[in-house]
Parts: sequence; structure tokens; C-alpha cells
Amino acid sequence: VELIAKTFKNMIALDVMRQTNVTDKCIDYLLTMPKLESINLSYTAVTPEGAARMARKPSIRALYLTSLGITDDIVPSLLANGKLGSLN
Repeated sequence: VELIAKTFKNMIALDVMRQTNVTDKCIDYLLTMPKLESINLSYTAVTPEGAARMARKPSIRALYLTSLGITDDIVPSLLANGKLGSLN
């Protein structure tokens, strides 16, 4: 993810579904991608807290978070940027 973030700064969509080596540490790199609008983090090792950090990124419009253990108490954090058009 670090290499992707550094090499493809203008990427607008990224799918890392089922990449179990993608963790909360990777969120740090993803947050440096200024144009990233859509990301699929389903079935990765990202925690609900990491997903909430990603959701706060102003450019994010779509988040796919299947099987990350998202609970009702984290949903307000996921919706905080007010710009999500798709949350799965």
C-alpha cells in the first residue's frame, strides 16, 4: 500500500479486498492520496477504528467495509465527513 500511495497519488479508486496484509498502518499511506474517492477495504485486517479514520478523509465518497466488525457505535464516525454516497 505504501508503494501504491507514493506511485499513484492521483488514483481515485482502490480495491484491496481480501488483502489481509492491509492493516490500520496502511491507512496512514492511503490518507496521503489527495484524490482517493473510493476504497474497498472488505475482508482486510483494518479495524473499525481504522475504517473510521479513512471515512474522515474529505475526498472519500464510497467505502466498502464488509467483514471488518463494524458495529452500530462506530457508524456515526463513518458518516462524519458528510460526503459519503456509498457505505457498505
